[in-house]
Amino acid sequence: MTKKSVKICPRCKSIKVKTNYRYGLTFLAGTPEIYTCQNCGFTSELFPEAEIETKTKIKIGRRRT
Repeated sequence: MTKKSVKICPRCKSIKVKTNYRYGLTFLAGTPEIYTCQNCGFTSELFPEAEIETKTKIKIGRRRT
């Protein structure tokens, strides 16, 4: 198992949070990134983070001869 860091929406508790690039190139200007929840539409600079454990699946196929 591997651990992955995800952002959590403080309003609806969803993990479907994306960086909002509508506000321009924040990384060039040195301003904080803006995030938007894909579930409820909440937009803010502050989204808490949590670590979750993910399982990695390995697909093993048959060898064809």
